[in-house]
Amino acid sequence: MTVTAGSASFLVETAPVFATLLAAVFLGERLSARGWAGVLMSFGGAALIAFRESQSGGAGLTLDLGALAVLLAAAAGAGYFTLQKPFLRRYSPLEITAYAMWAGTLLMGVWAPALPEQVAAAPLSATLAVAYIGVLPGALAYVTYAYVLSELPVAQTTSLLYLVPLAALPTAWWWHGEVPALTAVVGGFVTLAGVALVQSEGKQDRPKQRPAPPREEATPQPRAAAGGTHAPAHSSSPEDGRQRMA
Repeated sequence: MTVTAGSASFLVETAPVFATLLAAVFLGERLSARGWAGVLMSFGGAALIAFRESQSGGAGLTLDLGALAVLLAAAAGAGYFTLQKPFLRRYSPLEITAYAMWAGTLLMGVWAPALPEQVAAAPLSATLAVAYIGVLPGALAYVTYAYVLSELPVAQTTSLLYLVPLAALPTAWWWHGEVPALTAVVGGFVTLAGVALVQSEGKQDRPKQRPAPPREEATPQPRAAAGGTHAPAHSSSPEDGRQRMA
């Protein structure tokens, strides 16, 4: 049961779509037609990149039990992206990520007895690659994602995940010498346009803050004379003067 890299990357990119649907059901977030257009446009751009990758490997996009497992993994990831949103009101992004990482570590503890032997037998490059995946794409990426999720709605945050295959193109060019094809470049521009469309919805729908009204300065009160308070002096009239003379 195997899945080509192109098929896997194509199916993984369904996670933002699942996350947007879950956010609408469980969190009450709504996305307008413009936002959905951006999500689907980004998905199409990622599909172009994945399709080119699968074609270069000599296999088309296929759907089998392995592909179904990848699709279920994408749905599970979308659930993680969505359901952590309410907890970010109580916990920091670092705490959320730490809990998730330690929970995953405990679940993988069943393979711990074979770990020393596997590390000793593995080449140094493989060990460093695993360490790199755990620190940068794992811990650091999930902390930054949780921080962005605490500030933005789920749809806007998960749409940024479409930039992952786009960022992989120059990385593969520099690291493995894989020159991106024209289809992948076009897919990258389509992905950027879709992400920008989703992000623009948040900016346009955000209510504008009205300027605060000017503060009213208090009217100065007359100071009390030494020895006690007295009523404010009134202007004297000629009639008052005659009364005092009398």
